[in-house]
Amino acid sequence: MAGGRFRGRRRGAGGERAHGSLPRAREGRRADPLTADASDEEDPTAHPTRQEIVFASDREGGRAGTYHLFALDLTTGAITQLTSGTKNDRHPEWSPDGNSLAFLSDRLGIEDLWLWKDGRVERASRFLGPSYDPAWRPDGKALFFAGQSGWEFHLYEVPLSPVDSLWAAEPTDSARAGPPRMAMASEEARGYRKRMGLDIAQSVVALDPGLGAAGGGGLIALSDVLGDQGYSMFLANDASTLSDFLDGMELGVTYFNRSQRLNYGVGVFRLTQEYDPDFDVIRRERRVGGSLLAAYPLSKFTRLEASTVLRYAQDHLLRNGDVLNLWLLSTFVSYAHDDARYSFVGPAGGSAST
Repeated sequence: MAGGRFRGRRRGAGGERAHGSLPRAREGRRADPLTADASDEEDPTAHPTRQEIVFASDREGGRAGTYHLFALDLTTGAITQLTSGTKNDRHPEWSPDGNSLAFLSDRLGIEDLWLWKDGRVERASRFLGPSYDPAWRPDGKALFFAGQSGWEFHLYEVPLSPVDSLWAAEPTDSARAGPPRMAMASEEARGYRKRMGLDIAQSVVALDPGLGAAGGGGLIALSDVLGDQGYSMFLANDASTLSDFLDGMELGVTYFNRSQRLNYGVGVFRLTQEYDPDFDVIRRERRVGGSLLAAYPLSKFTRLEASTVLRYAQDHLLRNGDVLNLWLLSTFVSYAHDDARYSFVGPAGGSAST
């Protein structure tokens, strides 16, 4: 039972037997597997009186990996399918009297509360947003659940009043697509091959109608499927005339590696402008150089960061008024704390500081 999930695969039709599923006598703190093969099992719920659990599994989900509900007899190891179809059924919970199951299903478009009883199902709620983590009230007449309201999640209670005429028979053999495809022993194992994919591609063009100034730029980011390695590239130009096109070219390429705990990166660049805080102006200053980056996490929310930037600057303005061509070296070391939480519209809580 790895990562809090049961694993298994179907060996036959309804009432099939789970490979290696018979309970064993416990010795110390050893965890005994109830299912042990290629399928994903999750959300087990124990029947209040019978030696039986119900769980969600993709064992009949086929290539799409759809989850349905299954019952496992703890005395015989037999597995019986309870729900089916092309949508996901998850998070089953037995009622206090053991006669009904509450579960979540997106069979009508959004995850709502449903009931299962003796091979029939009935919808128990109709909300605009998804529901999560159902639990029965001790008297069995209502369900507690977590629901989304705006950008926040709260707890709710919904009373249950099942209508006999609304119960619908649930076929247990429809859309039976078999277990997900898996590599067979006869297939030759192949190692992971790095393959870069496009993450971000964006561009912008700006024009000041008063001054006649114009500029444009673009950004491309690539990474491998594991996110361990990647490249960030930008290209911009601040030339106002065609004759200044090459002189106004700005570009940079940064490689990053996050495959180990120590993250590092290296980059090269050519820039033509710099903001001067002493005069509050953007000055033309051509710079060519490179950078070294590193970050080392100390905990889940803290890390050490370091960077070194070496560049050759032309027409660099010193504070005494001298304008020189010279090499510049900047090195930074910082301690960062970051437990910020983000939503679709930006930070929603926590803090970040260095």
